[in-house]
Amino acid sequence: MRCRTCDYALWNLRARVCPECGSPFSVGDYEFVPGSVRFCCAHCNQPYYGTDAKGHLDPREFECVTCGRAVTMDEMVVVPAEGVRDQDTATTLPWMMRRERGFFSSYFRTIGWGFAYAPQIGRALAVAEPGRASWFFAFGTIALTMLLAFSPMMCFMLPATMGAGGPGGGGGARALWGPLVVFGSLLAGIILGAAIGLWLGPLIAHGTMRLLGSGRGGYNRTLGAVCYTCGPCILSAVPCLGFYIFAISLIWWMISASLALAEAHRDRVWKGVVSMILPALLVPAVPIGAWLVVVFWMMGAGGALGGAPIIAQIATQAKVSSLSMAWRTQAMNASGPIHAAQLLESGFVKRETFLLETSRLAFEEVPVGSLTLADFGSSAGTALSETQQSAIVQAAAALPADVIAHRLGDFVFTYHGIDPTIAPADLWVVIAAPIADPLGPASPLAEYVTATVGSGVEAIAAADFPAALAKQNDLRARYNLAPLPPPETITHDQPAVAADQ
Repeated sequence: MRCRTCDYALWNLRARVCPECGSPFSVGDYEFVPGSVRFCCAHCNQPYYGTDAKGHLDPREFECVTCGRAVTMDEMVVVPAEGVRDQDTATTLPWMMRRERGFFSSYFRTIGWGFAYAPQIGRALAVAEPGRASWFFAFGTIALTMLLAFSPMMCFMLPATMGAGGPGGGGGARALWGPLVVFGSLLAGIILGAAIGLWLGPLIAHGTMRLLGSGRGGYNRTLGAVCYTCGPCILSAVPCLGFYIFAISLIWWMISASLALAEAHRDRVWKGVVSMILPALLVPAVPIGAWLVVVFWMMGAGGALGGAPIIAQIATQAKVSSLSMAWRTQAMNASGPIHAAQLLESGFVKRETFLLETSRLAFEEVPVGSLTLADFGSSAGTALSETQQSAIVQAAAALPADVIAHRLGDFVFTYHGIDPTIAPADLWVVIAAPIADPLGPASPLAEYVTATVGSGVEAIAAADFPAALAKQNDLRARYNLAPLPPPETITHDQPAVAADQ
């Protein structure tokens, strides 16, 4: 039990004024661990022990059993119970006891308090101020949340990139570089923004409390109230659902912080709520702003391969991977698709999959039999109409018997004559290669992206692609497959056939 103005120990005092600074106090303003303090009769020193939830006497007024005089709790002399330390008499945050109780136990107990026991956090802060420990607690929690939230995305991307390494050389490392840059940059941006927000948010909250005539307990109490109640934010780490429940976790956190803030400064709840309105907007706004800065940077930043924007590189790799896996699924379960438009029947891809983010084509310019891609839905797995199925059959029937590669949108499909059950894993089945622009360079791509029979994805710089194509054709020759021409020369009207090679 310490003075809230100068931190002087107020034990064993009859007067209700701090002997150090003169500030008045009341025993009823403090809370104790039940049974941890002795309330001694001011007349005969008979001890009593508080047993209610706040460690107070129940009832607070009664006749002393020894001297028979009427006594009240606020008039009694208060001292720690025998064998109890000063710091053990008040509610203590589990995190402050991590050395005694263990790191993980204390951490998760404090997270739980943030969910359900916010007022207790404020009461504990009114007794022991946390200093910078609370900031590191919240920062670590948010960083952990972001790592858990982003990990599933990387897990989905890794199977497509780690399997690369075909004859173009360096596929796995080069394909993996883009996703690592993207997710690493986004994660770093969000965490850096959170670090800044965790300083600015409590600072603004404390300034608001001061304007409302409160907050005299000091900035550290405000900082602790905001940071130690961050437990609900860990809900955002739920895989696949974290983004959708982010708003719920944020509101929960701000409500808990408001309650803790009011208790920490021993003031009304409405002041805590008002003080947290602006930080509730600022704390998420700073990391989101940092994330947007990183996104805009990546949209124009040069990638490690040929200067391709990183966002576009990742999108291209994802589409190539989706197309190759859809082909493999059909080829393993049936005779395999003749025309790539048949992949629309697989339920794995949609019309948008066949055009790059930077495509020069419109859906209306991509023929599918008597229709175009514009006539197909934009949702994967949608049942196709008879007209759409008939158009796909027409597209397949229009391919020459000796076709070795054909185009659909910005992708060239080279799986003709390949049996996935016996073919080598390094054979290409899909290539991202837009049609050559006759008025521009040989290829509008800064890099090509290929997918193999083994579902490996490889990003190849445009300057390196001719050599990679030559190696691929050497591999095809060993398996009696005709060589591939430069993929950007293959059009919708002119598929590559064996007789031309």
